[in-house]
Amino acid sequence: MTFFEITSACQVLFGQETTVSPGFIAYLQPSGLKTAYRQLALQTHPDRAASTGQDHGLMATRFRLVHSAYETLKPYVMDRKPLPPFPRDSFPLPVPSAKRESQPAAPRSPPSRQTAPATAPAKSPEIFFHGKVPRTQLRIGQFLYYRRKISWRTLVRAMVWQQSNRPRLGDLAQEHGWLDLQDEQLIRQAKGTQELWGAAAVRCGILTDQQLWQLLNKQSLLRMPIGRYFVDNQILSESELVRLLVEQRRHNYMAQRT
Repeated sequence: MTFFEITSACQVLFGQETTVSPGFIAYLQPSGLKTAYRQLALQTHPDRAASTGQDHGLMATRFRLVHSAYETLKPYVMDRKPLPPFPRDSFPLPVPSAKRESQPAAPRSPPSRQTAPATAPAKSPEIFFHGKVPRTQLRIGQFLYYRRKISWRTLVRAMVWQQSNRPRLGDLAQEHGWLDLQDEQLIRQAKGTQELWGAAAVRCGILTDQQLWQLLNKQSLLRMPIGRYFVDNQILSESELVRLLVEQRRHNYMAQRT
């Protein structure tokens, strides 16, 4: 397996905008991988073709792509198989600091000579970043992670949630009447491993650069903001999120100047 195949699999399950690196794979939990796979498998299963009015063959192709991505990542996430060499680590591997998220430390009980009763195994602690915030421009999810406001597991869950609520470029293009199911199948077949869907559509002559720009703009407008996940799940309050958004913009402004 090459790093290109691993990168492609991550972007299939978590979105083309995902920055993949050894650090990303190292802190990707089995539960996060399974959740991403199950959500996309339900969306793309060929049995849903009749109820959604989509082409059965195209749905089957999408489903196989999702399943292949999951099988590619399983050894590296479930079994922690060593990764192949990556050309660079664009998402720095943090030095973890283990603590529970939103859980105060329980007081220690005094030692006892009696045998302690059996207790349920403790859940694995959430992993928080430990170190200085990188002096680079960061998206809000990354900024919250580096500011130790959320754990790595929470960030991955939020990315999965945002990905599952993002409209597909192909669906938006069909709404505009710019392509049909046969065109989209042609794009899928012609798309290279590291090539974005939109770039392949333009290369095949199915979309123009202007149409792709309009689709990307509309997709960005319709995408659920990732901050909504943290508020809806009571990880951050609305006021705290607004304050951190201001901090993030100030951080990115200073990073751009340096």
